[in-house]
Amino acid sequence: MWRCPLCTSPIDITHQPVKCENNHSFDKAKSGYVNLLPVQFKKSKQPGDDKAMVLARREFHEAGGYLPLMEAMVDVLDNEIPKGNSHPIQLYDAGCGEGAYLSYCYDALAKLGYEINASGSDISKVAVDLAAKKSSR
Repeated sequence: MWRCPLCTSPIDITHQPVKCENNHSFDKAKSGYVNLLPVQFKKSKQPGDDKAMVLARREFHEAGGYLPLMEAMVDVLDNEIPKGNSHPIQLYDAGCGEGAYLSYCYDALAKLGYEINASGSDISKVAVDLAAKKSSR
């Protein structure tokens, strides 16, 4: 699923360090995320939302601000997954922020008996670090 941002070769993010076949290497943070945004492609020193915005969003989500939306997302996913599916469900959240939606969907679908492989990406290092810390799966 993942490709090297420098040469587009496939990469496996389960190894440390993460490398492509052309030996482009990316370090995995202690919290588990991998930064695939090369410094030469950054348009600012810290792209994406800052720490205050990410923490405010996390607080809002933890207070249940969008709980009805998250529940509806799980209902849609549950209805769209073919019944009797024996393969793990692949969930990907582009722009995952601090991980609230992906984590909620993962937990709810797991409770329904699905085997889940989940991953997300975000341009904000602060956000994706919080997402990785929230869910070490």
